[in-house]
Amino acid sequence: MSYKKIKEILPSELIELIQEYIDGEYIYIPIKQDNKKFIEAIPNITNEFLKLGMILKETNEFIGFCNTGIKEGLSEPNREIAYAVSKRYRNRGYTTQAVRCLVTYLFENTNIEHINAVVLPKNTASNKIIKKCGFVFCEEVVLEGQLHYHYILKRNGID
Repeated sequence: MSYKKIKEILPSELIELIQEYIDGEYIYIPIKQDNKKFIEAIPNITNEFLKLGMILKETNEFIGFCNTGIKEGLSEPNREIAYAVSKRYRNRGYTTQAVRCLVTYLFENTNIEHINAVVLPKNTASNKIIKKCGFVFCEEVVLEGQLHYHYILKRNGID
């Protein structure tokens, strides 16, 4: 099984990939408009969202997503990265690769200075992914009535 690696399409082909989504090939209409607004705002990103799917190359099967947007409940700047992958495709490195590549794209092509991630403490796999991708634990926060670990990754490292 081969995976159409996000790294293969970022950053040089990101616009074409998103355009493919906008043209209706992979994602639902509400997401298309978000991605279009994100593209139009580059490099001066403010409140725009970018929603990308993880798709297996061999089967074109949608196996997960990797997104960036604004996380309500965090102090500004509150840009976050969020992701999920189908249980059948966990522990294969897909999510780590997607997070690394999206982070690289954001730092190389936008004005974003740091990215947040919030993870439930019991989600061991997600906590490992975030740490592998260079995020640093910042604090515990309560969001939507649940305790989360708040991580930050800065464009120029740790202050």
